[in-house]
Amino acid sequence: MPEIHTKVIDEPEHGMRSVLKTDKEQPFFVGKGDITYFCGNCGFALAETLFRGQVRNIVFLCPRCGVFSEIYSSIKSI
Repeated sequence: MPEIHTKVIDEPEHGMRSVLKTDKEQPFFVGKGDITYFCGNCGFALAETLFRGQVRNIVFLCPRCGVFSEIYSSIKSI
């Protein structure tokens, strides 16, 4: 099962990106896929068992360490 660490980023400018926040220390998403995404700073599971590409262009505010991060792809569009 692939485990991917998110890319730590600076806090997005207000209104420019969708940011997921929660007070609960649990994953934002739980699916039936085979990829789990972890905070790039502390290793907390932000999204468990998703399919590749299921979550895009969203910023996570880690409920454990308070760092902003995003899922990024190494595949670039031409």
